[in-house]
Amino acid sequence: MTSNLLSINFLRQLIRHEQRLNQTSSFHKTLSRTLRTPSTCSTGRKASSRSTNVLKVAGVFLTGGAAALWIPTKRKGVTSMFSSLCDRYNFSPLQLVLKRSLCAPGNPKGTPERDLPGWTPRTKELYADYQRQLLRDSTGWKEMLNSVDRERNKRLYTLNHPEYGATFEYVMFSNEEQKKSMAVVQFGEKVQGPPGYVHGGAIATIGDACAGVLIHEGLSMKTCVTANLSVNYKKPLPLKSTIIIETVVDKIDGRKCFTTSIFKSPDGSIIYDTVTTVFVDVSYHLKKESATKS
Repeated sequence: MTSNLLSINFLRQLIRHEQRLNQTSSFHKTLSRTLRTPSTCSTGRKASSRSTNVLKVAGVFLTGGAAALWIPTKRKGVTSMFSSLCDRYNFSPLQLVLKRSLCAPGNPKGTPERDLPGWTPRTKELYADYQRQLLRDSTGWKEMLNSVDRERNKRLYTLNHPEYGATFEYVMFSNEEQKKSMAVVQFGEKVQGPPGYVHGGAIATIGDACAGVLIHEGLSMKTCVTANLSVNYKKPLPLKSTIIIETVVDKIDGRKCFTTSIFKSPDGSIIYDTVTTVFVDVSYHLKKESATKS
């Protein structure tokens, strides 16, 4: 009885989390139907449910502070075990991993890593196009940063939302010789400003990110920081759209590096915004501080 109640509580927790995020994954729908279905009908007979024939919860078994959730699927005839910490009110990190695995919308089993949920078909298409144009058919280009690599880049501000597709999804390519980068950037519904359009602060954020990644990763100038950033908002940028951001280093003057980023539609017919930045090399100050401390 206890294991059954714990498993039901955990599954209800998953459903509530999905509802708050306004997601409608097939797993979420199945769980909703299953947990709403009474075990017996008014005549006293056991109620039959198609969803319970597809998905049955066998229970939660506790060992110390850990819990193992068993979910058998009748179609496969196999049982998968997921381990997580049992927390009544909030998801533990391991529970969140489990939740992502079960409830990720449109992520069929066997999907390649580069096709993780959150990327729209248009984003994936543009990514493939730029991979072909820049990495295969051109020279001097490299892929610097990809939002798919969340574990490696988990501290980045632009990737601090746990749900794929909610804020920023992107891939950036750079050419050190040309001092230039190209980025495919997708804006999610969580960066809304005016209804239906991207917030101006989100535009400034991703403009700063494109310039910073080009300078730090593309040109290996690791000790540069943003000293000034200016945005020229030309046209409202629709939410859930994918654009191309072209960033170039205009000049390097002593310790200062000047860049310009152009936000444009994939075909180049619309210019949404331009972002200019000034980065300053602070290596001198870092060395001075280190010498003072020593």
